[in-house]
Amino acid sequence: MSASAARPDPAPAPRTHVAVVTRACLDAILSGEKTIESRLSRTRCAPFGRVSVGDSVYFKQSSGPFRARATVRRVKAFHGLSAAGVARLRSLYNAGVRGSPAYWRTKRDAGFATMIWLDEVRAVDEGPSIPALYGRAWIVLPAGGLATPRAAARTGRLGAE
Repeated sequence: MSASAARPDPAPAPRTHVAVVTRACLDAILSGEKTIESRLSRTRCAPFGRVSVGDSVYFKQSSGPFRARATVRRVKAFHGLSAAGVARLRSLYNAGVRGSPAYWRTKRDAGFATMIWLDEVRAVDEGPSIPALYGRAWIVLPAGGLATPRAAARTGRLGAE
């Protein structure tokens, strides 16, 4: 298991992200019980290597509305994971991740992980305009937090309002 920094200095302008999570996860984020958002995957995909300190993350409930926004306080990315590496991540970070045993079982084959410490969490009623997710649970919005022109045309919204 290897850890890497999120991005070398100087850091570019903060990005805006959308994370799709369950209602239970959102409740834990909003209550302050969950302080680390974890993303583990078999392949290299967002947010791995795409999230940095100072970025904003909007949390959208799966099949539901936007409910929270947070600022990224710290990021650790890991690659080359094995089942033992995933187990080590669980032992190191689960106090903040709040993952169930079932969650960690589903992630045991992950090769990549991103741990994202959340700060300045607040409830929201709206989020940025986003393109269709097509099953993706994390997207990185273009600079300025605007959706693609095609998505804006579909939704009638021109950006983060």
